[in-house]
Amino acid sequence: MTLGDRIVVMKDGLIMQVGTPQQVFDYPENLFVAEFIGAPKMNTFKCALTKEGAKYFVNPFGAKIEVTGEKSLTLAKRKVEAQEIILGVRPEHIEIVQEAAPNAIHTTLQVNEMMGSEFHLHLLTDDGTPIIVRTPTIQLSDKQKAELVYGKSVYLTFGGQAMHFFDAKTAFSLLVDQPEKPKK
Repeated sequence: MTLGDRIVVMKDGLIMQVGTPQQVFDYPENLFVAEFIGAPKMNTFKCALTKEGAKYFVNPFGAKIEVTGEKSLTLAKRKVEAQEIILGVRPEHIEIVQEAAPNAIHTTLQVNEMMGSEFHLHLLTDDGTPIIVRTPTIQLSDKQKAELVYGKSVYLTFGGQAMHFFDAKTAFSLLVDQPEKPKK
């Protein structure tokens, strides 16, 4: 992604998306592109997209998180209805919170990889779904760093602007206009 001003993501000889590295990272057109671009790959899980009045929410693992900013405006503009979706959140956009809350997901730490300026935390939700979190070490106190050990309960959340939404049946983004059909 650092060598070109435009990239092409292909799968099985078909073009999945063409764009600048930033466009492809920020607005993946489908689930394949979303999971392909970025390291570690984007976390994805099935959940419901709900609507209360003009506001959208997602409910991953029992949490209730409001969709905000441009993403909320785009869903409204596209008249997206409540539905089952595949939710995507990049590891660097997930935050550790100190306690249980309505917008927090309970997880258990499995592995803590020290990468120098950040930790890569490998966690499991209560139903066994894996989640990877990248968190800068500078944001954690020495006590918090020392507590990130196997078996530790960790609560996670993410901002309403950090989410990506994919149709549960087609795996196409609900936020991006789709091309006519993939090209060879």
